[in-house]
Parts: sequence; C-alpha cells; structure tokens
Amino acid sequence: MVAGPLAVYAAEPTSPAQYQIPAMPLREALTNLAEIARISIAYNGANIENYRSGYVLNAANAADALEIILSRTPFSFEFTGDHTVKLIPRAADHVEQMTPAKTPTAQPDLILVTATKREAYTQKLPVSISTVDGRTLSRWGMRNFNALAPKLAGVSFTNLGPSRNKIFLRGISDGAFADRTQSTVGVYLDETRIIFNDTNPDIRLIDLERIEVVRGPQGTLYGDGSVGGIFRIITKKPALDEYAGYLRASGSVTESGGSNGTIDGAINLPLAPERFGLRISGYRESASGYIDNVGTGEENVNGSNIFGGRVAGRLKLAESWTLDGAANLQTVNLADSQYTFSNLGGLRRATSAREPYRDDIKIYSLTLRGDIAGARITSSTAFVQRNVKTTFDATAALPALINDTSAEGFFETSSNIETFTHETRIVSDQGGGFDWLAGVFVARRDEKLFSRLVANNLTPTELAFFSNRNDGIDETALFGEASAYIIDKVKFTAGLRWSRTEYDINVASGGIANAGVDGLVDSRKRSSFSPKIALSYQYSDDILFYTQASQGSRIGGFNVNTPLEAITDLGPDDSVTVFESDTLWNTEIGLKSSWLDDSVIFNAAVFYVFWTEIQTDQILPSGFSFITNAGQARNLGFEAELTARPFPNVELSSAFFWNNPELTEANPFLGADAGDKLPNIAAVSASAGATIEFPIAGKWNGLLAADYSYVGESFLTFAEDIAPTMGGYHVGNIRLTAQLNNLRTGIYVDNVWNTRGNTFAFGNPFSLANQPQETPLRPRTMGVFLEKQF
Repeated sequence: MVAGPLAVYAAEPTSPAQYQIPAMPLREALTNLAEIARISIAYNGANIENYRSGYVLNAANAADALEIILSRTPFSFEFTGDHTVKLIPRAADHVEQMTPAKTPTAQPDLILVTATKREAYTQKLPVSISTVDGRTLSRWGMRNFNALAPKLAGVSFTNLGPSRNKIFLRGISDGAFADRTQSTVGVYLDETRIIFNDTNPDIRLIDLERIEVVRGPQGTLYGDGSVGGIFRIITKKPALDEYAGYLRASGSVTESGGSNGTIDGAINLPLAPERFGLRISGYRESASGYIDNVGTGEENVNGSNIFGGRVAGRLKLAESWTLDGAANLQTVNLADSQYTFSNLGGLRRATSAREPYRDDIKIYSLTLRGDIAGARITSSTAFVQRNVKTTFDATAALPALINDTSAEGFFETSSNIETFTHETRIVSDQGGGFDWLAGVFVARRDEKLFSRLVANNLTPTELAFFSNRNDGIDETALFGEASAYIIDKVKFTAGLRWSRTEYDINVASGGIANAGVDGLVDSRKRSSFSPKIALSYQYSDDILFYTQASQGSRIGGFNVNTPLEAITDLGPDDSVTVFESDTLWNTEIGLKSSWLDDSVIFNAAVFYVFWTEIQTDQILPSGFSFITNAGQARNLGFEAELTARPFPNVELSSAFFWNNPELTEANPFLGADAGDKLPNIAAVSASAGATIEFPIAGKWNGLLAADYSYVGESFLTFAEDIAPTMGGYHVGNIRLTAQLNNLRTGIYVDNVWNTRGNTFAFGNPFSLANQPQETPLRPRTMGVFLEKQF
C-alpha cells in the first residue's frame, strides 16, 4: 500500500497484463500498484488527494506503471531500495502545468466497478452499465438522483419530491403510483439493499466514490425487486494513512421562490495509522418553496429541509482482511407537496391545508472482506430502519366517501419499516480462463403501516377510515455465476439464483369510508429461479460485442382494497385479496468501444423486454389505492452513451434513449387497451454536456460546465387515450468554477431558460379525479459556492 512510509507484500506479477489500473483517485491507484507489484510507496506528507492517475494498460513493469499513474500530477518518483519507492516533486515547469484544477484531461476514465459483485472494468462487462465518479458529481454540482438521472440513458423517475419517488430503468414501468408493490429497481448503499416496496429515499450524493446504474434484470445476483436494474451508491471509505477532508457551502436564490442554502463536509481520521480510521461526513440543505396555495392564502409553501450524515470506520485485521462499519442517517422534511392545479395557472393550487411529509432513515452496516486460497470473501450484514409520515388533503373526495359536501379532512399514513439483510459470497481470483462466484443471502423485513382518514364533521374519536397493517417478508437465496473462455476472445457467462420467499399479512380496517375487507390474516410462499446467460466477444483491446438474456421477478402479495372487477377480468379463479407474481425477460445486444487512444468512448445496446402479470399500484376515483395485475407488455429499445475529449482541456458527453413500451394484453378495469404505452416512460429522451478547463490568472484555473437534457412526452396511467400527459420539455444548466490549489469557488444557474415543464402529472390522489395536476420544474435558480479541501 501507500504511506509515509509503509509496505504491502502481494504476489509478484506474472505478466504485463496484470499492470492494468484504470484512471482513479491517485491514492487508490498507488495503493493498487503497491499491492500488485509488492512494493512500498512513501510520499512523506505530499498532498495527493486532489489528483487523478493516468490509465495503465499493459505496462511492462512497476516503474512504467508508476510513470503512467503519475503522468497527470506534479510528482515523480525514485527507487530507494529493491521494493521501496518515494514520491518526489517534478521540475517546477511541470508543476505549473499540473495543478489540481487541470486534472483529469488525458482521456475518458475506464472505471472499476463492483455492480457485478466482483471488481471489473465497465468496458469489459457484458452488461449495460453507467458510472459517475465522485469527482464528476462534484464538478457538475449533482447532489441528488433527480439531478443525475437526465444525464444517463434510459433513466426516469416520478417527481413527488425528495425521497418520495420511484425509479425506472430501460422503460420498465409498473405505473406512476407507489404503495405496496415491490420496486422495479433495487437501490443499494454500498452492499446494503435499502428499499423494497418503498420509494427511493434519495440519499444525498455526498462524499462518494461513485454511483453505478445497471440496466436490465439483475435477479441472478440481486434477487426480487431488480427487474429493471439496480442503482448503487458507493461511499468513500476511510483512508488509514492521512488526515484529509473538505468543507463546501453554497447559497442560491430561486425565481418566484426565495433563498436556498447547503453545507456539507467530510473529514478522514487515521486514528491508528495503517490499522484503524474513521471518515465522518455530514450535510444540510434548505430549499425555499415556490408553490402558492390560494386555498390557505400562503405563498411558497413547499419548502424543504434535508440533513444527514455518515460515520464510517475501517479496521485492518490482517494484510488482506478489513472490517468496514458504517452508520448512515438522513431526515427529509417537506413543508408541503410540490404540485399545482393546471386550471389555476401559474405556480398555484388550492387545498384546504398543507400536506407535509417526513422521512427518517437509518442504515447500519458491517462488512468483512478478505482473501483465502485464491478467492475473495465478502460478508455483509445490515439493518435499515425507515419511518415515513405522509399527509394528503382529502377534502375533494369526502362528498363521495362520506356523503358530505361541506366536510373538510385529510388522509394520513405512518409507516415503520425495519429490514435485516445478510449476504456472504466468495469470488475467485480473476485473470484466468475460468472465473466464478457463489453466495448466500437472507433477509427479514417488517412493516407496520397505519392509515387514517379524518373528517371535521365527525367526532374526534370517529374516523372515516382507518387501517392497521403489518406485513412481514422472509427471503432466503443461493446464487452463483461463472464465466469461461469457450474459444479465443469469446467468453460465456451463466448464472442462477434460487430464492424462497414467505410473505405474511395481518390487517384490520374500518370506518364508514372503508370499501375493502374489515380484516385479513394470510400468508403465501414462493420458490423461484432467476437465470442469466451472456456471451461476449473481445474483438480487440478497445471493442467488445456482447449479448445476454436475463430474468427478473417480483413476488405477488395481498391487497384489501382491490375491486372484484379488477381481479376477475384477468381470471375467474383469482382471489380478491391476492395479486400475482410477475416475471420479466430481457434480451439485448450491445457494443462497448473506445477510439483514438481512449479519447472517445461509445457504448450502445439494443434490447427487447417481455413482461407478464405486471403488478401495479393504481388509484380509485375515491382516492384510495389498490393493487392489481395490469396484463403483459413488451418493449423494444435502443440506448447509447458517448464521452469524448477532442482536446486535453475539453470533455463532451451525451446520452440517447429510444423505446416503445406497450401493453400486449390489458386489464380492462384500468381502461387500457393492447397497444397503450406504459406509464411515465417517454419514447425519447436525450442529454448533452460539455466541460472546458482554462487558465485564468497566475495559478488560478477555470472550469466551464454546461449541460442540456430533453424528456419526451409520457402518460400518467395505462389508459393512454384518457390519461393526463406530462414531459415534453427542455432543461439547461451552467456552472463556472475557479480553482487555486485546494480552494474552489464558482457560480451556477440551474434551469437557465426558466422552463416550467410538467415533470409529473400527479400530486394528490384525492383530488386527481376532478383537478388536473402538474409538477413543475424548480424555477431558475442562481447561486454561488465555495469549497476548501485540506
């Protein structure tokens, strides 16, 4: 490893091919090289935190690899012994050219990822995957998923507000409404699955190594709830050899709103150098509202406050064994919802009261990693606790629900979710002709949900509706995957997951507005297999062709509110309390390529999806939700992403997505027909971005970043002919940064053209039947920021 000084002894490389280290933070690259080459690298206090390494591909020896790694930095090196190296400053003229603001500029980075549960380069994997490292997130000012998603091909989401949204990948949408059905996209924080049927908690993208988005079913490795793909947040881990950190603050003003502020920071503490360290990070952001409620006479009602933090510890148990522990906490407080009534014009709506929302999530994890007998073991245990409280103004629905046209009231839900997960897997050393992994996964999830409908014309002790619901899920799974070269340059991969899931429910409901059953105690069990096969052809070092087929599924469940007509339309033997499991198959053909000495990277895929018994949450005219199976669908699509550096100081990026998701068999109760589109999915979306680095004066350097995205038109429900439409808007952002060594400052404008846009044609289920709803983009926001690294 790297130190000031220290040594790591790893197996001596047997071939130049083992000296392959992608561009990454300099510290990590030096650590990787030290472990591969069995050398000690000392830097004696040199500040290496703000630099990126060069990309090492087939270096002949450790010295050549080290020269490439340091090529973007003001450091050189010299050997002080057979296995010891120290970093030294380069000549002054070289240092002037290599200040931190000028990195990286050589070529698009090939990023090492772990989304396939083994370390691999994105360009060598037979799967559609996008990665964004922490440096890029910071440069673009992307702090949340909604800011990131438009820049990636085939990524979409609903927009009720922070921590309230569903994510869709590759056009695989089960509907715009979230309630009881399992998510189609798995959301992970490091090794921990953090959602099941709940919405994306919108963990802020602060102090991260990278994010990984994998498209298509990942049931073999990740199980139920990943039929569309997975979204992984990879946090920075404690470094055991240096004190470091940063502090960043920003302030901004939103047109038609008010002032906003954010602050975040992190500190790395090697409390026992090379043995134990902590990394502590935290953040707080306050955003003004911009929606006026003419019903209550209040302005800018939808303000928000989000704060959170992370404490991560790393203990080095032995040379190749580490124990990582982390506690992640976040609270989202929304003063009100963010939709408008279209018929009122402007950024306005009329409700009888505010609709606040609060989400508290706590994530605790412990992960052991180590090497034994030519393989690597990862064993991770986690506990997730989430408490969510949601309120809707229900006044518009009370005439139908309780037969009173003068009553006012609200609908409130309180959810407490506790999830325990454990996974242990073993992965073979890579580089030979045959690679494999195998693992076991267990999980237990308990959710307590209390719902109530309160009307002001009833006595305080009488509820128009109430429901106490307890759901429990136990899951056990065995999984494995293997890859082998069947002929030169052609690799075959196959995987299989067996899982057994037991789902139990205990619910009691009542009230004069209760249209479902008064009580239900039941359980169901399912055993299932999720297979995957892939074939890849490494045409050259720079071009990979691949094809794959994979399956995903979601266990069915129970619903106490489903109308009988919604069930019997699909099958006369179905139970009114049950919705069926669904299954999705995905096939694709893809290309991964780099050109002009890696200055251009172009990846593309054509895919076809077939989905049966689609589970979906839907809303009755009364405002209450229910679950049914929508039918079956197919989707043919194309996705592409391009990154290029035509000049050392210029980086261009773009993404394009086209698809045609449509029902082939429809549930008539939903008002849909075969050929209708899947909800919330635009046929076309695209984005483009550019960054330009330039000298300002003296040692100051500048960075200009601009991006553009387009989201096409989509529909709120499966019934295309009568569904509200949304989308069809363009958005641009711009950011100007100045940097002097470890100090950065700048200005930015989000939503440059002040586009209103209708991002989501929904906000309140109880007024949806009689009030057209829109969710506008946040109006143009202009701000400044300051960041100091130390």
